Amino acid sequence: MNLENINLDNINLSIDNKSILKDVNLNIEKNEKIALIGPSGSGKSQLLLIMALMNKPTNGIVKYNRIDPWKTKSSILKKIRKSYFFVPQNLSLPLKQKVVTSIQAGYITNWSLLKVILSLIYPFKYQQIQSVLDDLELKDKLLEKVENLSGGEKQCISLARLFVSDANIMIADEPLNFLDPSKSKLILANILKYYKKNNSTLVCSLHQPIFAKKYFDRIIAIKDGRIFFDIPSRNLNKKLVNDLYN
Repeated sequence: MNLENINLDNINLSIDNKSILKDVNLNIEKNEKIALIGPSGSGKSQLLLIMALMNKPTNGIVKYNRIDPWKTKSSILKKIRKSYFFVPQNLSLPLKQKVVTSIQAGYITNWSLLKVILSLIYPFKYQQIQSVLDDLELKDKLLEKVENLSGGEKQCISLARLFVSDANIMIADEPLNFLDPSKSKLILANILKYYKKNNSTLVCSLHQPIFAKKYFDRIIAIKDGRIFFDIPSRNLNKKLVNDLYN
């Protein structure tokens, strides 16, 4: 299913009687490149989980192409979920798996059950996966076990799943965790490369406003569970950043 828009209408979320998101209204169009910023605990991750249909809001409506996925047929919901790929903030990769096996998980939503099982014995897509690892400057890690990787390398492997997925919608929660500035720039460059290659829509949460302004077209800021501002990235300035984080 090709995305035309995602609409969030008056989204509220409460967990254990605590209000996390409050009256969030957003419209995301096809091919937008959006950075989501805000203080820790502001609700960014929960908002992304709702966008990715991993969590259901307490109140409000989420629509993909004007379809409410929580009220549609299971077959349509399955098609919607196949159109996006979500990389959570803390992805627990199977430590005993080889890198090639771990990355090919990005393909499996479009594979038959038999092919998924066979892939655990004989991984497919070697050439494509090696190409992604080359882009991430991890060309020698193809057959390495995940448990032998550093925290930053594991983060790159989780993103490599996104890059091989051909996702129509790319959603990444804090993809720069555990990465130094140089590696962060490399990762962002590759996120944008595959966003363009797949003709995707990109929503990415970040802790670095400077990267949000440099690499993205639209910036949505969350503070205390509410939309604090929603602006073209060129309009971000020091005052807005100070007001957001203070």
